[in-house]
Amino acid sequence: MTAEPWSLQKFSDEGEVYEWTAAFARGKEGSVARRTPGTYSSPEAPSGWRILVHRDEDANKGQRLTSSPMKAWSSSLRPGPPPSGLALLPQAWPSSLRPGPPPSGLALLPQAWSSSLRPGPPPSGLNAVMEDNGEYTAPSTSCKKIPTKSGVKLPQRKSFAGYLEREYDIMDANLKATLGEVDFVSTTADIWTVNNKSFMGVTIHWINSTLQRNKAALACKRIRGRHTYDVIGAEIEEIHSSYGLHGKVVATVTDNASNFAKAFRVYQPCNLESESENEEEGDDEEPTFTDVIEALSTASGDGQFSLPPHYRCASHTINLISTSDVDKHLNSCADTKAVYRSSIAKCTALWTKASRSTLASEQVEEVSRRKLMVPTSTRWNSLYEAISRIITIPLNELNPLCVKLGIKCLNEREYQFLKEYCTVMKPLTVALDILQGDECTYGALLPTLTSLMSKTLALKDDLSRMTASLPDVIVKAIKTRFDAVLDSQEGLLAAATCPKFKLRWLRDERRREHVKELLTTECRKAAPATDNANVSQLPASPAEMDFFDFENQPTESFSAEKEVTDYLRSGYELEILNQFPNLKKMYMKYNTPTPSSAPVERLFSLGGLVLSPKRNRLSDRRFEKLLLMRYNHCFTPKENKKT
Repeated sequence: MTAEPWSLQKFSDEGEVYEWTAAFARGKEGSVARRTPGTYSSPEAPSGWRILVHRDEDANKGQRLTSSPMKAWSSSLRPGPPPSGLALLPQAWPSSLRPGPPPSGLALLPQAWSSSLRPGPPPSGLNAVMEDNGEYTAPSTSCKKIPTKSGVKLPQRKSFAGYLEREYDIMDANLKATLGEVDFVSTTADIWTVNNKSFMGVTIHWINSTLQRNKAALACKRIRGRHTYDVIGAEIEEIHSSYGLHGKVVATVTDNASNFAKAFRVYQPCNLESESENEEEGDDEEPTFTDVIEALSTASGDGQFSLPPHYRCASHTINLISTSDVDKHLNSCADTKAVYRSSIAKCTALWTKASRSTLASEQVEEVSRRKLMVPTSTRWNSLYEAISRIITIPLNELNPLCVKLGIKCLNEREYQFLKEYCTVMKPLTVALDILQGDECTYGALLPTLTSLMSKTLALKDDLSRMTASLPDVIVKAIKTRFDAVLDSQEGLLAAATCPKFKLRWLRDERRREHVKELLTTECRKAAPATDNANVSQLPASPAEMDFFDFENQPTESFSAEKEVTDYLRSGYELEILNQFPNLKKMYMKYNTPTPSSAPVERLFSLGGLVLSPKRNRLSDRRFEKLLLMRYNHCFTPKENKKT
């Protein structure tokens, strides 16, 4: 039998030695019999002896052990010199059944115990590891260093559990203390289903006094039963209340699911964009009907709480435009129906072939020098990215590849359609990437939509008859789905208070004047606190104040207009808001919400790493604590002071 690599045991600083152990197995004289992985036994070893040798090629070939150069020998039950041909290793003396110090000149090695002819656990004071065959062997060198050299006792499972609880309490207290000092916050919420379990995830976002954006995770709580609107509303309210967020949440961002929309419609009567008439249309699901009696009884019975304003996820809405609206148009238009279906069918055949066959994948990689992407329903932009990867391959190289794979080839018209499709869809994908950014504020939504419509319409002149009508369809879908947002006061003020946007993104002069009036009005609401404070400091008697009644004149209006005018004439850096305290407060209020619910989706992605298949026995509460600690790792006492 050919010997495999030896199991390494480092017993001294003089060199590395390898262990051979006598076992029950008996073979031909000089043969090497395998005992355990990495350990070999020989009939040459006498009973009760352990032989330590260097790796020897002759021994691998089955020659007698005693004929190879032996480096180390240690006695166990049998005292005395080693057999002929074996050299004594003075540093390696294992205490076995013989208690007491080792013989003169030998150093005790307490970790070197292995059961050979005598099965069972090692003697008291010796560490060993039980193998699958029921025998004990010495642990590895890395394991020895922890309990022996450092002198520290390994903590038990309960110790780690207690440490987790303490650290979670510290993190939770730091987060609550930070949120207690913030005036405006926003949240994102969604439901995640994994391993037949459903979890309600909530993240929170705010802008601190230095204009830096911050985020944290509030909950990833288990939800049982049906995901009805009343369950969702109660869970969101409970999570907000547990962190003392009453009156601070300016908006909650969710996707377009009908159960979330209904929860905010019922429990937040004075909502903003959720009052849109096309609410169910934006969801692309079956319409839901509300029982008036049920709604009235719910409002009277559950009137003790209400939800904050509801913002729909802009990224999800744009994804609906790029998939549902575009697909509906291409399948209904006579100029594109046939070529759209045939080209997508051939691309699907190529994706299927490359994803299911390693040989096909290698052939594709040889031609394109990278793998193809397969579109999925859960990843936004996936269809665009998958088609873009295909059209990077020239047609004269793509069709020979299709012939090798046994699928239909693309003709010139289909290939041209795919290129024009990607050209039209590219602005949508860029807008999606912008709105899903970690640092993106709500003020970027309207400028992004305005630029998206402008750039999409500018592509019409470069398109053929097949796709010439597609830009108009996309722009119409944007105006329809974002109808409640395009003229919302919150969106206009959020964009205008962003120094990099201000009023530059508004093309219509009347809209510019309208937004400027909104800025002045909001600034005037915040101005009296500062102005009155300055007036109260004037040392004047009541009679003098009656004579010098300058505060009754429209001074506040003038100061607000001047602040807005100076702001609009200033630069585009975010730091200039420090020069305009009223506008800075408006910026922090209206730009706190995120335009997308992507942050809570990232929380779920992190949850997939925590709730791995090997940790499927985690309790729901323990999983939530592990996930929140990992997401909120920056909330230590030292870091908390910086934020």
